[in-house]
Amino acid sequence: LHYFVNYEYDRTPKTSQWNTAFPSFNVTLNGKEMRKIGGGRLDYQLSPSMRLMGKASGGNHYIPFGTGSSTNHPASTNSEDRKNREYLGQFTHVLSNRAVNEIKGGFSEWNILQGNLTHWSNHWAKDLGVTDGHPRVQMVGLKIAGNQNAPRIRDQNTWTFRDDFTPSYDARGRHDLKLGGEYLFMHELTRNCRNCMGQID
Repeated sequence: LHYFVNYEYDRTPKTSQWNTAFPSFNVTLNGKEMRKIGGGRLDYQLSPSMRLMGKASGGNHYIPFGTGSSTNHPASTNSEDRKNREYLGQFTHVLSNRAVNEIKGGFSEWNILQGNLTHWSNHWAKDLGVTDGHPRVQMVGLKIAGNQNAPRIRDQNTWTFRDDFTPSYDARGRHDLKLGGEYLFMHELTRNCRNCMGQID
């Protein structure tokens, strides 16, 4: 039996400054960018010819805001919350001194949530779950607006199954042949509210 576990945590102070032509809008945003990574693996020898392995890993990455700008109001930036998870299992069977078979199966998912920094509890689209952002105000030389693609949710899930068979044979020398097949199923969903805040020119 063999096992392994890992965990990593990183927290980085983050500062963004805005340098527009309007001094009253030139604010400084301070926050912390955080990343957490972890995982584990387990190997077990069932018998001299059979081995089982399973592992899982994942991470969270939070970005509080983007970089500053000279043409956009600070409300133009957005936060990002990213997550990923991976799971994999493998069964290895030594059939003989000339044949090995490996079966693998797994699942992975990745998602990101982007949101505006401004919150509007009485948003006209609150029945759809939209409570972030505000109307985009477009002026000459400056925009006061949240990110036009936020709030945005994107999910990607993938299922996988694979079988590899490796036989060896003698024919004017020793030869190893690898045969196999793989099945992948991916589902992706993206939902965003593009310009759902309204726009004022």
